Amino acid sequence: GPLMDGILLAEHLLKSIQERRSRISEMMTGGTVKDIEEYKQLVGNIESLDYIGQELREILEKADV
Repeated sequence: GPLMDGILLAEHLLKSIQERRSRISEMMTGGTVKDIEEYKQLVGNIESLDYIGQELREILEKADV
């Protein structure tokens, strides 16, 4: 039903967020960042991913998954 669809979507998004976050972290520690502006942009991306991931985790907890 719709609840299960939403849960599957949230789990899929969490997995995508974690993969993207890992790739960004690798870029930041791998020495491929051009300048401080790119570094700040990557930090902002991680902050956004963390926020969305936390929201999704809270939704899943409320759904008792």
